[in-house]
Amino acid sequence: MKFLFIAKGNNKPSTRYRVLPLATRLRGMGHDVEICSSEFSLGNRINILNLARTSDVVIIQRKLFGAVYFRLLRFRSSKLIFDLDDAIFLRSDGTPSQRRMEGFERTLRACDAVWAGNHYLLGNTEKYCDKCFLIPTPVNPAVYVNQVAKYDVLTLVWIGSRSTRKYLESHRNVFECLGHSVSELQLKVISDFEIQFENLRVINVPWSQKTEADEIAKCHIGIAPMEDNAWTRGKCALKILQYMSCSMPVVTSAVGANKEVVIHGETGFHAIEKDDWVTSIIQLSKDVEKRTRFGLAGRQQVEQRYSEEVIVNQMIESLRSLKLSL
Repeated sequence: MKFLFIAKGNNKPSTRYRVLPLATRLRGMGHDVEICSSEFSLGNRINILNLARTSDVVIIQRKLFGAVYFRLLRFRSSKLIFDLDDAIFLRSDGTPSQRRMEGFERTLRACDAVWAGNHYLLGNTEKYCDKCFLIPTPVNPAVYVNQVAKYDVLTLVWIGSRSTRKYLESHRNVFECLGHSVSELQLKVISDFEIQFENLRVINVPWSQKTEADEIAKCHIGIAPMEDNAWTRGKCALKILQYMSCSMPVVTSAVGANKEVVIHGETGFHAIEKDDWVTSIIQLSKDVEKRTRFGLAGRQQVEQRYSEEVIVNQMIESLRSLKLSL
């Protein structure tokens, strides 16, 4: 069989974590797989239409095309699947967008199936498509098996990009308070920007696909502060899965998939108010046994529920439900 993936580009997280593992499996099964960028150019759009005509399955990753082009793509596609790991029907601040919602509804009504990255997204897709599947974002736990030594000083870690810097800034009072309360504590930020706090030492490390696993593994506690709005509820907890793959306890805002993935009191803590954050991190800073126990439980959860092997198997089964011979 021939599969066409329309993705954002090989360096984008959504492609690396949700497209490439499935593409690799399909190729290993003997199928023909093509991955095209969804970036706009006339030549690229024509190429996609030509490839779709000769493909058995077309999988669109996140992209909402204009009405005319999408009708052409639907006409040329035998089976059409839409995959999303963000609330792309909204603006990035969580406010409604009529244009995006119209494109979202039009796309999903025409698709044969939808893969949604978390329960919130699933609930918003089931309104428009009869075949919707919960497909969490997977990680490969083997990538995070390493022998790097941890810092001597207790170290929190956050990984993200400049678009999510605002979540660190909105929790600045938490970090300043922790800097006062815990005598030996530092924060590592792995990103494409630098940030500083007055009372808490920050190690700013440029993000690199080659080094991110080792940089996370050097630390002791993973953190995932977020705001609670319609946009963040569509997030799929990737950074948390990376922390847990490194056998690390996690303290996270109790929002969306973060709340689902982190089991409060077993693999980490949920935090809502400032005091929740401070109390949880101080507790973990003082209790090595609890950090170890939470970290091992988190790693086990990733292996059992969120590994590439498990999630790709779910994708394959959803394809078979479309009566495809795999």
